Order: sequence, then structure tokens, then C-alpha cells
Amino acid sequence: MRLIEHPLENFSIPRWAGERFTHIEITMFKGRGIETKRALYRAIVENLEPFGIPPNDIKIILIEVLPSEVGMRGGKAACDLELGYEIAI
Repeated sequence: MRLIEHPLENFSIPRWAGERFTHIEITMFKGRGIETKRALYRAIVENLEPFGIPPNDIKIILIEVLPSEVGMRGGKAACDLELGYEIAI
């Protein structure tokens, strides 16, 4: 996880958003269906509301990659590893 905060004057905010605009990018393995993604979007918005982030000020972008495109655990392709969880959800 990485959090990057920008001073308001250094950040371009879309016309449709307010000062609390929050841009979220998630890189994940391919395989989740649209209903799972919709549930994720709703959960993120609901969990940010207590922090004063208006739902309309949140933009979420999913970046999906194949397990063969991720190297980890000593330089092995993720598709060659037992990850301990199901990717095709």
C-alpha cells in the first residue's frame, strides 16, 4: 500500500469533485467479475465516509494484471507459485 498526498494547489481536481477528491488505484490479479468489483467500489466508498470523504469525491481505478506478469518470492512468476488464495473469483 502506498499513500501519496498532494497539496491542493499541486493537484488537478476534476470539475465534478470537491476539495476532498480521492483518487484510488488498485493493482490486482485478473479474474474478478463485475459484481465483485461493484461490491469493492461500494465498500471503499462506505469505509471512507467516516473520514469525511463525500461519496462523489471518490474515483477508483482497477488495474488488472495476469499472474504471469508479476514476479515475486525470489523472482518467480506468480502463476508458478502457490499463493494461498484463489485468483479466479
